[in-house]
Amino acid sequence: MAESLADTLRRELGEPEIFFVTKFDEAPNKIITVKPDVVVFDIFDDQVEEHPEYAVKPAWQAVWNEHFCPVVFHTGHEVEEYKSINHPFARYEIKGPGSHGRVANHIKEFKPEIDGLRTIRDELSRSAHETLVHVSPLVWKMGGPKTDLPDMLLRAVRRRMAATLDHPPEPLKKLQAWEQYICPPIGKDLLTGDVLLIANGDKNSPASYRLVLSPSCDLVIGHGSKTLQHVLVADCVPVSEFVEKTQIAMEKRIEKLPSELNKDQVAGLMVLPNFSDVIPLMAANLKKLLLIPYADIATKDGETKPFTRIASLDSPFRERLAWAYLQVAGRPGVPDIDVQALAKAIDQTIKASTKA
Repeated sequence: MAESLADTLRRELGEPEIFFVTKFDEAPNKIITVKPDVVVFDIFDDQVEEHPEYAVKPAWQAVWNEHFCPVVFHTGHEVEEYKSINHPFARYEIKGPGSHGRVANHIKEFKPEIDGLRTIRDELSRSAHETLVHVSPLVWKMGGPKTDLPDMLLRAVRRRMAATLDHPPEPLKKLQAWEQYICPPIGKDLLTGDVLLIANGDKNSPASYRLVLSPSCDLVIGHGSKTLQHVLVADCVPVSEFVEKTQIAMEKRIEKLPSELNKDQVAGLMVLPNFSDVIPLMAANLKKLLLIPYADIATKDGETKPFTRIASLDSPFRERLAWAYLQVAGRPGVPDIDVQALAKAIDQTIKASTKA
């Protein structure tokens, strides 16, 4: 069966390099060492009497946890666990007449994904190589116990690689609005700018979302009395409320909105761009505030709480949010003054000085 499938793939895909694995227990190590562009899996081991469908699980976990790549399950059995995988990089094909051709077609369809993963891995490899070349001599010159050097090198490399990835060798196109999100979020602690979703809330409704405003330093779990018990958040509202506050005429929106969007906030409203099916286009109302118990917010997978953290704002957008909120909350209130009279006085003074 494998040989027959390989013949079809060679004919349809232009002589790809194919690595055969005939034993399920050898597959995980082969995937990790070879790092293939795509994997075709059988599922059942017919030589195993009890739960033969478990045979492919270690290999599948190697893809999911060690070397992520597109997968085609090509099997003679219906296995709901794998058939129901809802992931754009996974396909399921039952063995039968014409199935080899359909597997080849699945792989052809994966070409954009394969090209994308190759580009990402090349970029990461290039960044790691360049960073090690430049950073390792500096770390070794710092001296100290040799046993500490590997940890020091790791810390220095992490910092520089993070910065390097923000400065690619080739200029990127203009930053897309959704690139300000880190999704899924990283770490177990909340941060300023985290986007929260109400449990069982309508994902298409801005009313289901909140934006964290509390300082990140006060949200570190495990700091005892220093950790906030309640988190300050802003309500999210339809983006139409932001547009309304700009007072831009309908026929001028496309022309005038960009300058308004470049502002940190407009009348206390800040636009949050849409991202995939995770976050709808909406606005955060920095004047409409709530306090949510920290204990009611799920920050880790598997937690069931009234709110779930679904994304974070990346730096410097996180700092921009903090500044926008300060503009709203830190604005001193003063009584109304007769600015019309003051304007006239200024005008008269300027006219008088011009005549002189």
